[in-house]
Amino acid sequence: MVKFLALAKKFYGLIEAAMNHHNGKYAAGDKITIADFVVASFVGNYALSNPSFPVADQFKAAMDAFPKTKTLAMQLMKDCPGFMTRTEKSPF
Repeated sequence: MVKFLALAKKFYGLIEAAMNHHNGKYAAGDKITIADFVVASFVGNYALSNPSFPVADQFKAAMDAFPKTKTLAMQLMKDCPGFMTRTEKSPF
């Protein structure tokens, strides 16, 4: 899990850099794109919406170092409630 957490931090950093570059509400600007669904899928499965993931709290805490990424994740939770809500319990 240590390597996977390091990968998550790298992913969060890439999203943060993209948001700084595009300076928009979403990953690639002011409109939702496929990039945002990638972010939603990742954070939904590993950080915010899956209580079965054993280190979800660590993944969520890692987002604190990436404020724009965290804000985006929370925005996507609001914008895509059906996408972010798990309908079945599974490990991940």
